[in-house]
Amino acid sequence: MRQHSIRLRNQYKQKKAKKKMFGLFLLFTLLICLSYFGYKYYIQGKTDILNDTKNIVVPIIKKEPPKPKIQESELREKIATVLLSYPGVDTTIVISEPKNDVPIIIGNNEKYLGASTTKLISAIYYLSKVESGQRTLTQYFGSYTAEWHLAQLINQSNNASWDIFIKNLGYKNIENYAHQIGATSFNNNDNSIIASDTNLITKKLYNGELLNETHTNLLYSYMTGTNNEDLIPAYFTDGTEVLHKYGILYGNLHDTAIVKDKNSTYILTIYTNSDAGLYYETRMQLFHDIVKQVSWYQNNK
Repeated sequence: MRQHSIRLRNQYKQKKAKKKMFGLFLLFTLLICLSYFGYKYYIQGKTDILNDTKNIVVPIIKKEPPKPKIQESELREKIATVLLSYPGVDTTIVISEPKNDVPIIIGNNEKYLGASTTKLISAIYYLSKVESGQRTLTQYFGSYTAEWHLAQLINQSNNASWDIFIKNLGYKNIENYAHQIGATSFNNNDNSIIASDTNLITKKLYNGELLNETHTNLLYSYMTGTNNEDLIPAYFTDGTEVLHKYGILYGNLHDTAIVKDKNSTYILTIYTNSDAGLYYETRMQLFHDIVKQVSWYQNNK
């Protein structure tokens, strides 16, 4: 009886062990199946994604075409239109850039009475003499120093101070100096000059070709906030820096300026002469109309 019980117990254990082994086999098989199908699904999904990218539509971003540059011919056309509105005014316009040897000249560029614009020549010549040790800024002419008279000459366009420098330096010497620095048209006897020579002197001043930095800056300090800001400077209301010397005599109204505009620095000289008796305000407007077109060109070319 006892042996029979032991045999039954052993048979039970064997059956239980077989069931356990069979269960482990099924679990192992299930894991293999799951791994296989899971991996296949993952790879297939990746492939599908890659295939789908072939059909993705990438939006094309259209770039704005570059703004066409303004040509010099367009500037000339616009200024010609401006000048038609001011009959009876002989006008020459010269535009140059510090590093460009070829200026734009609009008009006949014949000789004008330079009026007070040629005071720049006397001032630059005197300062060059200071640099060479032949003159000083502290020497007196009458009750005031040479430096005071220079400020009067350029900032206030004082003719009495101009006469002092002409006598001190000499008519012919001033003329010869002007020729040496490139203003070959200048005649000091009748104070005549072409606009392009005035422009050249103004440009050379800016380029540091005529005076050292100290004396150039001294002259600059006289060329801003002058006793007449009606012409080239008056057009700019946005803080643009304008250093200039104007001139007015009989029918002649001129201005030569270093303009530090939004995107460029340039030298602008406008000479006008009229026997038509136009009001000063009308001539002012002519300057502003010209400057408007020049500024437009310089900032868009």
